Amino acid sequence: MKVMIAGATGLIGKKLVKGLIERGDSVFVIGRSVDKIKSIWGEKVLAIEWNPRNPESGSNKNLSAALGEVDGVINLAGENVGGKRWSAAFKKIILESRIQSTNLLVRFITENKIKPRVYVGASAIGYYGAKREGEITEESEPGTDFMAMVTKEWEAASAKLNEENIRRVVLRFGVVLSKEEGALKKMLLPFKMFVGGPLGTGRQWFPWVHIDDVVSAILFSLDREVAGSFNVVSPEIATMNEFCEGLGKVMKRPSFFKVPGFVLKIVLGEFADYVLNGAKIKPARLEEAGFEFKYTQLSEALKNLLRTVRG
Repeated sequence: MKVMIAGATGLIGKKLVKGLIERGDSVFVIGRSVDKIKSIWGEKVLAIEWNPRNPESGSNKNLSAALGEVDGVINLAGENVGGKRWSAAFKKIILESRIQSTNLLVRFITENKIKPRVYVGASAIGYYGAKREGEITEESEPGTDFMAMVTKEWEAASAKLNEENIRRVVLRFGVVLSKEEGALKKMLLPFKMFVGGPLGTGRQWFPWVHIDDVVSAILFSLDREVAGSFNVVSPEIATMNEFCEGLGKVMKRPSFFKVPGFVLKIVLGEFADYVLNGAKIKPARLEEAGFEFKYTQLSEALKNLLRTVRG
């Protein structure tokens, strides 16, 4: 299978490229720097330059032709929402980085006579809002806060592909657990220093998913005849307290130094709401489609991820 990936240099993208190469797929990686792509993967992938901020840029000249060669497109492009404190300027970057990249891909796909068979777009459980009561599935209504607005617009930007006879999948990722990057890596140092513990009250839900299951869900979306929106979170529901207790147990460290909510709000700004609140989200449609999670137990996921960093 020939697969094009946008956002391949991020946490999920790097792991996904590795998985695609290992199973024998031809991988087209698009990015702002061909040199950066080649420095990571060498000749294992076909590097293609693009400039989502300027659709008319000459940097995009090869993108349209390449889209006519691939069977599937995976769009993971977007600024890391937890990369820095949320200011008005950073929130603008969060939104535009997602919408501009999606718009460019959709434009070239729709203009081409030869089109990919499947489009898999990233989204996030922020679609449902930071503060929600009860169990949340793909049938639940979207939220009304900033991330809900961003994800709704992000998903809507690719909706036109439904009219192009292209199978379109939207994956709403939960908190992706990886020791390389993301939330888990940031929490390791306090635990190593014996000052780890839950954020806020600890009673909020923590919709986690192992990075390997994220990659498997993307490959599942490529290969199976599924379409629509899917929550990519572990079937096991855990609270922040339960997550930190599990992390402390695996690392043989205590878990009772709570980080007050007001401290997080000072450090993270509005993003703190997504850390201090969490919805009880279920992967209903993904399980109904026949996807099998490798890591359904938090303890097993943490043991796998931390087997080389304990002590």
